[in-house]
Amino acid sequence: MTMRRSSTTLGKMTPMIRTVAKVQGLILILLAVSSLSAGKNSLHGALNIELQMNIIHLLTGSWLVLAGYARSEKAATASVAVLSAAFFVMGASALSSSFGIVAHGYSWIHEVIRLAVALLGAEALIVGRLKKRKLASEKSSRPTA
Repeated sequence: MTMRRSSTTLGKMTPMIRTVAKVQGLILILLAVSSLSAGKNSLHGALNIELQMNIIHLLTGSWLVLAGYARSEKAATASVAVLSAAFFVMGASALSSSFGIVAHGYSWIHEVIRLAVALLGAEALIVGRLKKRKLASEKSSRPTA
């Protein structure tokens, strides 16, 4: 009698990347809404009240939430990857501006949120890639019956 292992499929990874896309999108939407609702009072400089940036946050947040509900894992993965890479570059350049390399006008809280969103996406992408490799190696090491 052979014991069957519970089969893990690539579909089990999909909820993780989709959840990350939804979380990233909701963070951006909440950031934009809170910044818009602050009006002239930017919570003592913690939030940026630029209308253009808030519109970009609303659009990219909506895009990510929709990608999180998409049927295709590739849509969610690509969305998370693009946003995470862009936010990492923007956050890194903002940190370097603290040392006088690049000029920027965002608050430190904004940059911390930006880097946290980028790291969340990078972590999800790395874990997803590692799970795919593990599943592929398990699949190739199974004896054919």
